[in-house]
Amino acid sequence: MFRHHSVLYGRMLFVSDVLAGLVALTASYLLRSLVNFLPIEVAQNFHPVLLPLQQYIYFFLAFLPIWAALLLATQTYPEVLHWPVKRQVVRVVEFVVAVGLLMAFLTYALKLEVSRPIFFAFLLQTGFLLVLNRAVLDGILRSRNLNEHNQIHILVVG
Repeated sequence: MFRHHSVLYGRMLFVSDVLAGLVALTASYLLRSLVNFLPIEVAQNFHPVLLPLQQYIYFFLAFLPIWAALLLATQTYPEVLHWPVKRQVVRVVEFVVAVGLLMAFLTYALKLEVSRPIFFAFLLQTGFLLVLNRAVLDGILRSRNLNEHNQIHILVVG
Protein backbone atom coordinates (compact mmCIF):
# COMPACT_ATOMS: atom_id res chain seq x y z
CA MET A 1 0.00 0.00 0.00
CA PHE A 2 2.79 2.45 0.88
CA ARG A 3 4.60 1.57 -2.36
CA HIS A 4 1.39 2.31 -4.28
CA HIS A 5 1.11 5.74 -2.63
CA SER A 6 4.76 6.47 -3.36
CA VAL A 7 4.31 5.62 -7.05
CA LEU A 8 1.10 7.67 -7.22
CA TYR A 9 2.71 10.74 -5.64
CA GLY A 10 5.74 10.29 -7.90
CA ARG A 11 3.51 10.31 -10.98
CA MET A 12 1.64 13.38 -9.74
CA LEU A 13 4.95 15.16 -9.19
CA PHE A 14 6.15 14.17 -12.68
CA VAL A 15 3.00 15.54 -14.33
CA SER A 16 3.20 18.75 -12.30
CA ASP A 17 6.88 19.11 -13.28
CA VAL A 18 6.05 18.80 -16.98
CA LEU A 19 3.23 21.32 -16.63
CA ALA A 20 5.58 23.62 -14.69
CA GLY A 21 7.76 23.81 -17.78
CA LEU A 22 4.83 24.98 -19.88
CA VAL A 23 3.78 27.52 -17.25
CA ALA A 24 7.35 28.80 -16.96
CA LEU A 25 7.58 29.20 -20.74
CA THR A 26 4.35 31.18 -20.91
CA ALA A 27 5.34 33.36 -17.95
CA SER A 28 8.78 33.98 -19.47
CA TYR A 29 7.23 35.00 -22.76
CA LEU A 30 4.81 37.39 -21.05
CA LEU A 31 7.65 38.84 -18.99
CA ARG A 32 9.73 39.39 -22.13
CA SER A 33 6.79 41.02 -23.91
CA LEU A 34 6.73 43.63 -21.13
CA VAL A 35 10.19 44.87 -22.21
CA ASN A 36 8.44 47.41 -24.43
CA PHE A 37 7.39 49.23 -21.28
CA LEU A 38 10.96 49.58 -19.97
CA PRO A 39 12.97 52.76 -20.41
CA ILE A 40 14.65 53.10 -23.82
CA GLU A 41 18.15 52.71 -22.33
CA VAL A 42 17.26 49.27 -20.96
CA ALA A 43 14.97 48.12 -23.78
CA GLN A 44 17.61 48.71 -26.46
CA ASN A 45 19.65 45.82 -25.02
CA PHE A 46 16.94 43.37 -26.10
CA HIS A 47 16.26 42.22 -29.63
CA PRO A 48 13.18 44.14 -30.81
CA VAL A 49 11.63 41.22 -32.73
CA LEU A 50 9.83 38.61 -30.65
CA LEU A 51 8.45 35.41 -32.15
CA PRO A 52 4.83 34.57 -31.35
CA LEU A 53 4.14 32.48 -28.24
CA GLN A 54 2.85 29.68 -30.45
CA GLN A 55 6.34 29.26 -31.94
CA TYR A 56 7.90 28.87 -28.48
CA ILE A 57 5.24 26.33 -27.52
CA TYR A 58 6.13 24.34 -30.66
CA PHE A 59 9.78 24.40 -29.57
CA PHE A 60 8.78 23.18 -26.11
CA LEU A 61 6.55 20.41 -27.49
CA ALA A 62 9.36 19.26 -29.79
CA PHE A 63 11.72 19.23 -26.80
CA LEU A 64 9.15 17.55 -24.52
CA PRO A 65 10.42 13.93 -24.93
CA ILE A 66 13.94 15.05 -24.00
CA TRP A 67 12.47 17.13 -21.15
CA ALA A 68 10.61 14.09 -19.80
CA ALA A 69 13.66 11.83 -20.18
CA LEU A 70 15.86 14.31 -18.28
CA LEU A 71 13.23 14.63 -15.55
CA LEU A 72 13.06 10.88 -15.16
CA ALA A 73 16.85 10.56 -15.22
CA THR A 74 17.60 13.26 -12.65
CA GLN A 75 14.62 12.95 -10.32
CA THR A 76 13.87 9.19 -9.88
CA TYR A 77 10.32 10.00 -8.90
CA PRO A 78 9.19 7.18 -6.58
CA GLU A 79 12.28 7.67 -4.39
CA VAL A 80 12.36 11.48 -4.52
CA LEU A 81 9.55 11.68 -1.98
CA HIS A 82 11.73 10.07 0.67
CA TRP A 83 14.62 12.50 0.20
CA PRO A 84 15.10 15.63 2.27
CA VAL A 85 14.04 18.85 0.54
CA LYS A 86 17.66 20.04 0.32
CA ARG A 87 18.63 16.99 -1.74
CA GLN A 88 15.58 17.49 -3.95
CA VAL A 89 16.65 21.10 -4.58
CA VAL A 90 20.11 19.89 -5.62
CA ARG A 91 18.46 17.47 -8.07
CA VAL A 92 16.32 20.29 -9.47
CA VAL A 93 19.43 22.43 -10.00
CA GLU A 94 21.10 19.51 -11.80
CA PHE A 95 18.04 19.17 -14.03
CA VAL A 96 17.88 22.89 -14.83
CA VAL A 97 21.60 22.98 -15.70
CA ALA A 98 21.27 19.89 -17.92
CA VAL A 99 18.22 21.31 -19.69
CA GLY A 100 19.90 24.68 -20.12
CA LEU A 101 23.01 23.20 -21.65
CA LEU A 102 21.08 20.87 -23.93
CA MET A 103 18.64 23.54 -25.07
CA ALA A 104 21.49 25.98 -25.70
CA PHE A 105 23.31 23.38 -27.76
CA LEU A 106 20.21 22.48 -29.79
CA THR A 107 19.36 26.14 -30.32
CA TYR A 108 22.87 26.78 -31.62
CA ALA A 109 23.15 23.56 -33.66
CA LEU A 110 19.75 23.95 -35.32
CA LYS A 111 20.17 27.74 -35.67
CA LEU A 112 16.85 28.44 -33.98
CA GLU A 113 15.77 32.01 -33.38
CA VAL A 114 15.10 32.00 -29.65
CA SER A 115 15.05 35.02 -27.41
CA ARG A 116 17.86 34.71 -24.84
CA PRO A 117 15.93 36.61 -22.14
CA ILE A 118 13.03 34.17 -22.58
CA PHE A 119 15.49 31.28 -22.45
CA PHE A 120 17.12 32.41 -19.19
CA ALA A 121 13.84 33.46 -17.57
CA PHE A 122 12.40 30.08 -18.57
CA LEU A 123 15.24 28.23 -16.84
CA LEU A 124 14.98 30.33 -13.67
CA GLN A 125 11.21 30.05 -13.46
CA THR A 126 11.33 26.32 -14.19
CA GLY A 127 13.76 25.81 -11.32
CA PHE A 128 11.59 27.90 -9.01
CA LEU A 129 8.40 26.04 -9.97
CA LEU A 130 10.02 22.61 -9.59
CA VAL A 131 11.25 23.51 -6.10
CA LEU A 132 7.82 24.92 -5.30
CA ASN A 133 6.20 21.65 -6.46
CA ARG A 134 8.43 19.69 -4.10
CA ALA A 135 7.87 22.04 -1.18
CA VAL A 136 4.08 21.92 -1.60
CA LEU A 137 4.05 18.13 -1.92
CA ASP A 138 6.35 17.80 1.09
CA GLY A 139 4.04 20.05 3.10
CA ILE A 140 0.99 18.03 2.06
CA LEU A 141 2.64 14.74 2.94
CA ARG A 142 3.88 16.05 6.29
CA SER A 143 0.43 17.38 7.23
CA ARG A 144 -1.11 14.09 6.14
CA ASN A 145 1.32 12.12 8.28
CA LEU A 146 0.54 14.29 11.30
CA ASN A 147 -3.16 13.67 10.84
CA GLU A 148 -4.75 11.49 13.51
CA HIS A 149 -6.10 9.01 10.94
CA ASN A 150 -2.58 8.05 9.87
CA GLN A 151 -1.31 7.23 13.32
CA ILE A 152 -1.36 3.83 14.92
CA HIS A 153 -2.14 3.70 18.60
CA ILE A 154 -0.92 0.69 20.52
CA LEU A 155 -2.09 -0.08 24.01
CA VAL A 156 0.13 -2.47 25.94
CA VAL A 157 -1.66 -4.08 28.83
CA GLY A 158 0.42 -6.04 31.24
